[in-house]
Amino acid sequence: MERAFALPETHPAEIELKKERFLAFTDSFEAGQLETIAAIPITQFYIAKTPTHDSELMTDALFRRY
Repeated sequence: MERAFALPETHPAEIELKKERFLAFTDSFEAGQLETIAAIPITQFYIAKTPTHDSELMTDALFRRY
């Protein structure tokens, strides 16, 4: 295991390295994808479950494809 991810940190440089890697990840395309996937179930909760909104609702099978 790389020392940069060990807990607890024993040196300020380790803290700074973790911070840099975290910030790089949060600005990445992958982080954006994860944020979108995490938001899908929440948004589904707020859509009215009526026939007029059927096209906006996502099935479990479609969600699992993401």
